[in-house]
Amino acid sequence: MMERKSRPADLKSKLKLDSLRLKAGLPPLLWGKRKEPKQEVAKPQTALVVVEKPAPAVTPKDVVEAILDVRDLLKEQESEGEVNTYDLELSGERKEIEFRHPITNYLKPLIIATIYNDGPDTGYFKVNYPGPKTITINNGESVTLDFTKSRKKFHRVFYYTAPNKSASFRLLGQF
Repeated sequence: MMERKSRPADLKSKLKLDSLRLKAGLPPLLWGKRKEPKQEVAKPQTALVVVEKPAPAVTPKDVVEAILDVRDLLKEQESEGEVNTYDLELSGERKEIEFRHPITNYLKPLIIATIYNDGPDTGYFKVNYPGPKTITINNGESVTLDFTKSRKKFHRVFYYTAPNKSASFRLLGQF
């Protein structure tokens, strides 16, 4: 019987055998003890990177635009000075009125309104919404509503009297 060498003794023969195996499409042989590949342990990153964005540069154009926006907002709150008188007659029913510009007929909220009760009975008003807040005006009294410093304006009023009662009101509204 012929003895076979399972492993070549010298390095040249090992390399020759590996090159023949590679040409044949086979993987090279592992010579000697098998070494396990080193496994790297992932270490947690402890560094925190903070990226600060620079504040946007404010140009003079931006300042002018902001000032114009504020001017427009204040202009909306200014009174045009026009005063309209509304005569409101009631006899037990509930009514509402929207305030419109006398020339354009567009909805135009009032900035200041004064309501006079010319009698004979007490009247009740609600401003803008028919909610729970009620303004009571007795015979001969008046109430002034001033919305000059408010963002909300006086664009609608709901008014009524007690059942089987009647009242006459004058409303002076300033646009």
